[in-house]
Amino acid sequence: MKTLFATVGVPGSGKSTYLHDLGLYERGFVLSTDAIRKLISAETYEWNDENGLQLYTNESRHKTSELTFKMVNQLIESRSERGMTTILDSTLCNRKTINGLIQMTKKLRIRLVLIDFDVDYDTCVAQNMLREHPERVPLNVIDRMTNAKQDVLKIAQDKKIEIINYRDLENRFASKPTLVIPDESRLIAIGDIHNDYLSLQEIVATFRESDAVFFLGDYIDRGPQPFETLELLGSLLNRPNTWFIRGNHDESIRHIGEYLKDGNYRFSDLGDATKTGVRKTAQDTLGKLIEHFYTHHIQADAIKQFASTIRSFENRLRSFAHIKYQDKEFILTHSGIDNEVVSCDNLNLVNLDSVTFGLGSYKYDIDQKYRETLPQAIQIHGHQNSYDGSNYCHFSSSINLNPLNGESGIRWCIFDGDTYIADTVYVHFDMPKTVDVGLFIARSKGNSDINIKWDIGMDDIASFNFSRDVFYNSNWYRDVMLARGLFINVVTETVVARGFDKFFNFNENSFSSERTLVDSLSYPLVVSKKENGYLGVLGYDVASDALVFASKTTLKSMHAELFEAMLRSVMIDERGLKDFLHNNTMSLMFEVVNPEKDPHPIYPRDLKNRLIILGGIERALHEDLDFSQQPNLDAYFDWNQQDVAISYVEYETIERDEHLTIGEQNRAFLRTYSSKNDSIDFEGFVIRDVNGLMFKYKSVFYQLSKMTVRNFEANHSLDFLRKGLKKRGFFEDAFLEAYLVDVASYIEWEGQKCSIDRHGLQETVYKHYRNAKPSHEFRY
Repeated sequence: MKTLFATVGVPGSGKSTYLHDLGLYERGFVLSTDAIRKLISAETYEWNDENGLQLYTNESRHKTSELTFKMVNQLIESRSERGMTTILDSTLCNRKTINGLIQMTKKLRIRLVLIDFDVDYDTCVAQNMLREHPERVPLNVIDRMTNAKQDVLKIAQDKKIEIINYRDLENRFASKPTLVIPDESRLIAIGDIHNDYLSLQEIVATFRESDAVFFLGDYIDRGPQPFETLELLGSLLNRPNTWFIRGNHDESIRHIGEYLKDGNYRFSDLGDATKTGVRKTAQDTLGKLIEHFYTHHIQADAIKQFASTIRSFENRLRSFAHIKYQDKEFILTHSGIDNEVVSCDNLNLVNLDSVTFGLGSYKYDIDQKYRETLPQAIQIHGHQNSYDGSNYCHFSSSINLNPLNGESGIRWCIFDGDTYIADTVYVHFDMPKTVDVGLFIARSKGNSDINIKWDIGMDDIASFNFSRDVFYNSNWYRDVMLARGLFINVVTETVVARGFDKFFNFNENSFSSERTLVDSLSYPLVVSKKENGYLGVLGYDVASDALVFASKTTLKSMHAELFEAMLRSVMIDERGLKDFLHNNTMSLMFEVVNPEKDPHPIYPRDLKNRLIILGGIERALHEDLDFSQQPNLDAYFDWNQQDVAISYVEYETIERDEHLTIGEQNRAFLRTYSSKNDSIDFEGFVIRDVNGLMFKYKSVFYQLSKMTVRNFEANHSLDFLRKGLKKRGFFEDAFLEAYLVDVASYIEWEGQKCSIDRHGLQETVYKHYRNAKPSHEFRY
């Protein structure tokens, strides 16, 4: 739990001097009310007949005291959110102030520890007289605060606030093993769990009564069974010798408990952090909990009890454990420590984010750095792993219990006397996991992030698509990513057609960031060329024995009808195609290219209409997409039709290179394709891994051309090129300012000579880019 230390002492007791001597001011741990007060009111002096010249003290006149403590509270809250250790340097000899501080720390869930400067009255008076004259505190103020201090300490004692003597402060901050594990016990450490209940259950079944057990955090997110996982962890709260460390995913446990504490929930709240208080990364866990309550008919009282359990569990989470076992010291954290940043000697002063979120980059080999400093303690952690796995495979000064890239499971280790045992329990759940269509419909009906639309004449089939607000606000979570090109027969509760789930451009957001992809890509990879058209989806409705032709959002639109007309013009066996889609429960996806009726920034130079078969996908909803092999559709289409050219998408397969670690191969692959972004004849590339993870690369020319055409059609001006792109950081070095101006002037001049239609403008952009294409790489 985060801690706020606050000094209690009358003026002259040496509070600030002592904190300076310990180096705490210089290292940024101290908030001084005097310093903040001076920031607000500067130094103002007055003459007092009794005390002579002194600092101006009529604070009520300028509300200086009120503003000071308002700012102090804001800074404490801000530092607390970042896990920063804070010492408040203040007299605190005031009933109102101490009650306000207790109330605030309770609200922020911060432990309050008071530091009692119990310096005798005569010493305080003498030290006060040594101050420069204007800064001396009047004797009557020292008298008043001396009496008030006893009341403050009595209030703190009555409210069970910890009070320590200032002489013990240095020892308090010097980290010593706070737990001693009996030699006859086994020491067990368990890495990231991530809702993997069955693996956790298997590990717990091996516990002996005398075992000392440490869980290293990240209890939720990713896996399929958060309810069972949190229930099992809650049942261990009363187990002796069991400690729980906080992981970076676990802040949301408290928010989930707060949201469910009244026993109520609504599907429509999912994805709305203002209603749930749950951050985006934990929305999936909350959604799975709500599904569990709904499908198992869990009543409000049972939900309240569950919420109470997980709130109690969250209250038990600690930042680290420093223990002694078998004459050895151990440091157990979630993310691991680097002795150059956080040493074993100052753990009690560490900013908690440093041991929860780590040092930022997963590329940083924290285990190797720790070993290089010849540490006095053995550290055990989870959170991240170097790619060779050596930190885990043998006993060393830094033991890593996070699975390697491509692995799934819970890693754990046992120290049994001098014996070190490392093991992994692999996940028991099979992915992909099918999403219940009826539940998805129920969740979507009240969800403002998902638009449900019935087209005229299609009473039983509805389209489900994420809203514009989701797109513009980047509010992505599981349900809205499923709701893309999705068509459901709401009577039979079956999916009749679906496209790919929403996927993103490389480094567009956290789903497609380099960091995520380096950790997540699994082989083989399929890399396909992305033509510049629109998505056409072909499905099948069993109830009506009918093919379903759809664009990304609707069954009845120009795009859907154009897709149907083009596909029917090459279709030679409709009955056979229906049977194929029915027997394989499949939808087919096409890139539809029609330069005349649907012009795009990049188009075939021969202006020929094209249908490119992108592949097939199971119509059932999956959390991870289960792709079929490229379907053989030779028997159903005329491949020599003159008006519409139909073909399979061009692709290559990238196999696993056993000479490289998975991380090395992923980084090399991403570097290779980020440099292949100079195409002027197609939009870019789509990459899909063996588990259905997808992302794309868009070429520089495609993005420039798309923005140029849209803006020029709207404004007949390309000032945005001159002023906007570079300021927004869209390009890094690809187009210098002079080149931007040149492109804008050239296109505007050429535009005056043509009719400003899309083809004319696109051709102008194409020619100019081809002739003056920069050699710089696009910033991905």
